[in-house]
Amino acid sequence: MLTGHDLKIEGQQLALDYAGVDFKEALPGALKKWCEKLGQYSEFRFEQFREWALNEKELPEPSKPNAWGAIPTKAASMGLIESTGRYEKATALKTHSHPVQVWRVL
Repeated sequence: MLTGHDLKIEGQQLALDYAGVDFKEALPGALKKWCEKLGQYSEFRFEQFREWALNEKELPEPSKPNAWGAIPTKAASMGLIESTGRYEKATALKTHSHPVQVWRVL
């Protein structure tokens, strides 16, 4: 029997699958580079990763924008990051200051 968590993981994988081949293939390398850039135990919000990845052309814009929401789970499953359990107000204009999770580089 599927749980809500199972459905969340399934949906996130679908979002990545439909984000486009270029995005999906470049994502692991971009995540590793970001974590190396920040350094171990550094904390960040994924809106900061998104801004860096697009500005530095580490990732193309995904064909499905909801792919951005699947990235934290992917990075955590790769053993690159962990949740701090804290939230901060987002600073990106499109997010209207809603709370976003703070992550820590491992």
